[in-house]
Amino acid sequence: MEGLMKLEKVQRVITTMKDQNIASGNPEKDRFLAEFFIFMAQPSGTLSMDDKRDLISDHLPRNSLRKLEEACDCVVDEECWKISEVLPSCSHLGCDKEEHPSTGDDLGNQIMVGIEAMQHANSTFEDFCRSYFMFHGMDISNPNTLFKYLPMLFFTESYIYQLDSMNENKLLVSKKNTNINVERSFNHLNGASEKAGNQIEKGCFCKCSPSKPFDSLIFLFRHHGVLTDRIQSELKLGSEYWTLERNLCDSILRKKKVNDLHMEFLSVSELLVEISDDLYDYEEDVIKNSFNVLRMFVKIYGPSLASSMLAKYIAETEDKYSRLSNMIDPNLFSKYQRRCKEATAEGGASVGTWNVPPIIAHEESYRVGIKKSHKN
Repeated sequence: MEGLMKLEKVQRVITTMKDQNIASGNPEKDRFLAEFFIFMAQPSGTLSMDDKRDLISDHLPRNSLRKLEEACDCVVDEECWKISEVLPSCSHLGCDKEEHPSTGDDLGNQIMVGIEAMQHANSTFEDFCRSYFMFHGMDISNPNTLFKYLPMLFFTESYIYQLDSMNENKLLVSKKNTNINVERSFNHLNGASEKAGNQIEKGCFCKCSPSKPFDSLIFLFRHHGVLTDRIQSELKLGSEYWTLERNLCDSILRKKKVNDLHMEFLSVSELLVEISDDLYDYEEDVIKNSFNVLRMFVKIYGPSLASSMLAKYIAETEDKYSRLSNMIDPNLFSKYQRRCKEATAEGGASVGTWNVPPIIAHEESYRVGIKKSHKN
């Protein structure tokens, strides 16, 4: 299995090299370059792609062929240096895209996700099934129910994880285009597409563009007759989030300084949200013996003072929030306020209100009582 995965990765790079017009046309040379690109993409401490390229440019010209051969002899695993002996010829792998044209009829069958994305999606998919099947009258323990919907649900979750991985991997790619073709090849190697219409990891995503990342998924849903207005609306929100994440990644790649005021404001806002959530989940967190801000205040100040001390802390945090909000752009703050109100309404809570639940002084007794009531 490991050998097949290695073979697949090398072939993906060769395909990308051809797309970027940096392939030599010689199968053995192309396989060597593909293996070299894969090697260069591997993490190496704090070295950036620029550091690696400069290192090779500086040192390789000063080393004779004999020295290189001596260095290779020191390597225990010679297979790493003899990729051509492991790989079959390019003709057996279907390198040329022209030999495998995509049509509208077979496009749905070519939309695929990688094993890594499926592995990452596995736990989320399990939680999804266990949490939501019951709302549709389905039994998670029934194999017939599970496997009936498994392909579409698991594929969708894996597809989204693969999109997310594309954004995260983009941070590993240098933005300096000293050699634009090589840089682009690494972009594709890591799964980050910059141009609409390009295929990412041949056959993995068909025409997945940065502006429309869910087009392939929408096509698939429509093809199988499960596309609804609600699904399209949810995917639109996901696309907006995906675009925002890409913009943030681009800012980091440009080494654009983060706005400290915005970060401080958002951290205070997030703290208030977390406190509000903990107050709402207080009884449940006591039952589960989970971390909760109010539980910690009870532990520190005791049952009699916990509520008043937390109220004081909330007031101080709100004052800080108010002070920072006056320092940021009014239009930006107005947009953020609207989003906060939308999020609060979606959660069913009242805007601008704090409800501190009654303190549970004896948590163990409370948990025992809850268990007994459930048994009855």
